[in-house]
This record gives sequence, structure tokens and C-alpha cells, in this order.
Amino acid sequence: MYKELDFSKEFDTFILGYCPDSTSWFATKQRGFFFEYEKTFSSEKEAVAFFVKHPYIFLSLEDEMLGGQRPKSAEGKVFLEHPKSSIEVPAIRKNDEKKRLLDFIVKFIGENDWNDFYTPDLVRAFFTTLCFVYNIDADTLECDQILAQLYEKAKLTNKMLDFDSFESYMLTFVV
Repeated sequence: MYKELDFSKEFDTFILGYCPDSTSWFATKQRGFFFEYEKTFSSEKEAVAFFVKHPYIFLSLEDEMLGGQRPKSAEGKVFLEHPKSSIEVPAIRKNDEKKRLLDFIVKFIGENDWNDFYTPDLVRAFFTTLCFVYNIDADTLECDQILAQLYEKAKLTNKMLDFDSFESYMLTFVV
């Protein structure tokens, strides 16, 4: 049965919602999008800043939703429709060797339980290798994006390990 969605209702918090028709994300107080990122934000500015700081999370989510079938013009990019302009955030290129190593790490995390004895150490070793081989410094946007993606993939958001502790652990041998 078709149900009409009421997009005029606004909530107290902002979300980042995805619309497949425009292949764009929106920072909005409205709900009912095809996909809504689970984190809520107190302001539009906070939501936009999070998106710009962590575009790889949204690129990965889009890849999952679209089954890797993104338009050629949008490959490696995510778009946020903002009231003042459209923000295009480049992400890591698909054919990059660095991307292949990162994909391996993400796949490894997805196939293993973070609570297994060796998994955290192995993931940290892979991440440290990625940083050293490709000159990824701590406290850079690229490093933050990669850590956010790994944290999300490890499904640690609902567990006892907060992002700051995860970041500190992962950067032990990088800094």
C-alpha cells in the first residue's frame, strides 16, 4: 500500500539523509529519506561539518546502497546539497593502490569480530602500514576519514569503545 510521506514535518535535530534520485545527501530536520545516517546533529552547520570531515563514510554507504553502480561522473565523489550551494567532496580514487589496501582492511574488519583476541592488533598493524607506506600523517583530514570509516565498519558505534579511544589506539605507532 502506498503511503504519502509528510516532508513538511520538522524534528528538533538535523540528520544527513540520502536521496537516490539526485544521488545527493541533505542536512535537514525532515525525515523519510531513502537512507538516513544514524547520527543526529544539533545544527545544520554541525551536520555539514561532519559530512565534509568524513566523506568516505558516505561514499561507502552509497556504494553499499547502489551496489557499486554509481554514475561515472560521480565516481569517487559524494555530494551534499546545501541550501547555499552543492558541496562536492572528493574521496579516495577507486583505482588507487592505497584504496586497495584500505579496502582490504575494511573487508578484514567486516569478516572478523573486533572482540576477537588478535583482531584489534592486526587492524592496527594494517592501518599503521597504510599510514607509513602512503605517508598519511595523524591529525590530517585523510587520516580522520580513514579512521571514521574503520570505526564505522567495525560496528563500534554501539559498543563501549568510543571514537576517541579507537583513534588513540589506532594511532599508537603512527605518532
